[in-house]
Amino acid sequence: MSNSRHDVSFVRTALGLTLVLSFSATSAAQVKPTQRSVPQVDGFWEGPYDWPHNSVHTALLPTGNVASFAYGASALDVLWTEFDPFHYAGTGGFLAKSLFCGGHVLFADGRLLVAGGTLSDPDSGHVKGPTHTEFYSPWTHAWSAGDDMNHGRFYPTLVTLGDGRVLALSGINELGEYEPTSEIYDDVLGWNEIAGADLVQDLYPRAHLTTSGAVFVAGPGPVSTLLDPVAPAWYPIATTQASYRAEGCSVLLPGAPDRVLLIGGTSDGASGDASCERIDLHAAHPQWEPAAPMEFPRFHHNALFLADGSVLVFGGAEFDDPAATVYPCEIYSPNADHWRTVASVKRPRLYHSSGVLLPDGRVLVGGGDGEATIEIYWPPYMFRPRPEVEVSPGTLQYGTAFTLDLVHVAASDIGRVALIRPVATTHSVAMDQRYVDLTFGVSGDRQLVVDAPTNPNAAPLGFYMLVVVDRHGTPSVATMVYLV
Repeated sequence: MSNSRHDVSFVRTALGLTLVLSFSATSAAQVKPTQRSVPQVDGFWEGPYDWPHNSVHTALLPTGNVASFAYGASALDVLWTEFDPFHYAGTGGFLAKSLFCGGHVLFADGRLLVAGGTLSDPDSGHVKGPTHTEFYSPWTHAWSAGDDMNHGRFYPTLVTLGDGRVLALSGINELGEYEPTSEIYDDVLGWNEIAGADLVQDLYPRAHLTTSGAVFVAGPGPVSTLLDPVAPAWYPIATTQASYRAEGCSVLLPGAPDRVLLIGGTSDGASGDASCERIDLHAAHPQWEPAAPMEFPRFHHNALFLADGSVLVFGGAEFDDPAATVYPCEIYSPNADHWRTVASVKRPRLYHSSGVLLPDGRVLVGGGDGEATIEIYWPPYMFRPRPEVEVSPGTLQYGTAFTLDLVHVAASDIGRVALIRPVATTHSVAMDQRYVDLTFGVSGDRQLVVDAPTNPNAAPLGFYMLVVVDRHGTPSVATMVYLV
């Protein structure tokens, strides 16, 4: 199978803003691999395809399209792209503000919120964080300015709270110093600091909203902490077994509330770690405990949920050398606490790589310094008969049951119904990544009655991909729904 190339052209306007990006890629139907050419167990990597820039930041939009942006000739020259992964077409251009190395999440109304980025200091040469906030609308395909933060942030993490507000943590501020404050964005009130909750943290902290409404920071440093945003204070919770997990990943595991998995990383900046740790925040005395290790040591890797609730790890390196790139990928089964090696990426996916789960169950990845390419993973479930949902609601209400009508599959054959929050990734951090299991019952041969979440802290306000998974572990194509 030959790889098509994209014809890409950026034309800068007098204002230095949006321009035209054209794709002439092979269609999805043409590039779909045949059953004979794809290992049913390992999946398949499609591509690589040329991309107009290194995909340092990548986010899934509620339309199913993918937004990405990165530096151009310098960190202050930012290029962005919106890509339709089903028709292999896109548009994009330049930005007047540097969002490179900012934080981002999908805001409750479906816009991509990007806070902070990169400023240069001509006097010292040090990097500083800007205060700006930008929104990208997937419906108008345009950027617009939001309220400025109270402090600049370079390398911050954003987390959506249960009510849809967004918490910003850490970062290098406008003075070139570590920013100890946290602040919350409200669409009416703008950004407001959380009084009494100052803490100097690592950059890009691995933060997760828990079912209590508190925010758990799993690393990369050894002391894991918890922020209560209602009675503001930081509390130390547990110490990791690894001394440090820089450039590693963490995920909030499906299957049980408030379980967190730490994956790989580096303690010395030179060599990767294959070890993993898990913590159960519902335990009387939460402690980090060993989890099954990966087959390969990794840092600068990424970890993404697949549609079936497993975790895909791709990229990274064993040592601080491009020659030590880890090409084989691994899939983690949370209930079995088990890793297995699957198909290999075709290009190095190291520092500044990223990726997202697509609604149809594929995974789009790209980036890595010097890698202006993307490739798309087809997990093994893409090559099995998949359950289908004929009718699903566009809007879900907390605490209210809804029905799902199935096609060509009996309701009794469904083993799982879940909501998957669209993710935004950068620097080995998957911001807002959540896989929320829903309780359900059978109503007729081909109909399910499903309970929407009751706790907004388990599933914050906003857009989700709704999937059903059969008893063989095969997920449907997702339907985008709005939870309110």
